[in-house]
Amino acid sequence: FIATRDIQPGEEVFIDYGPEWEEAWNKYEKEWSASPDSDNYVHASMLLSDLSIPLRTAAEQLSEPYPDNIVFYCHYDYAPGVWEGPWVWEDWWAQLPMLPCRIISREAGDVNADGEAYYYTIVMLDEDELDGAVYNMEYAIPSGENHIL
Repeated sequence: FIATRDIQPGEEVFIDYGPEWEEAWNKYEKEWSASPDSDNYVHASMLLSDLSIPLRTAAEQLSEPYPDNIVFYCHYDYAPGVWEGPWVWEDWWAQLPMLPCRIISREAGDVNADGEAYYYTIVMLDEDELDGAVYNMEYAIPSGENHIL
């Protein structure tokens, strides 16, 4: 990109993709529908409609699976010797990288203003291992260390 004037530090930059792009986007939104093979398609926002309902573990999903279009991703960070005990979500974690993950177990936590809190144990997956293989991160993460997920 080439700027037509100097841009000041902290100044917000807007990009106009032009009317053709906007028309194409509007057409896409209007005509989009789930794939024919996704009979049980559910928008991911439905998982957020009632936060008191816990997420299903991998074992629970064997008898009550999520629709095929739902894949879990977990934020990930590694800091040796940090983060003792269960963690409570902090907004800055949303900036951490995400990897596909599988929920292995769930524990009920304290009841808070939003209802029941849950703590999950997960296994990180590699992008090409969404079919079930476990991504082996042992080479980079010493066993027994804590990780934000």
